[in-house]
Amino acid sequence: MRIAMVSPPLPRFPQDFTKPPAPGWEWRGAPGSHPGDSNGNWYNPQTGESPDPSHLPPIGGHMDDKSLEGLWYRWYPDGTLEPKD
Repeated sequence: MRIAMVSPPLPRFPQDFTKPPAPGWEWRGAPGSHPGDSNGNWYNPQTGESPDPSHLPPIGGHMDDKSLEGLWYRWYPDGTLEPKD
């Protein structure tokens, strides 16, 4: 079950996956892949976070986010968070 964000601790959900979500993110993909295509993903080497905009249902597009407490969540484009098992 998704939970609503009470206070937005996160920046705006990335809208353009051809660009890194924030400074310091790296593109990691198959040889010949390009930022934003389905053969790779942006990755934050400091936190392990990564977006997955084309994840198949039932999960759907989301971004893996690590809270300040070290807990992992799926962050959806509508701003909701879901604990990641």
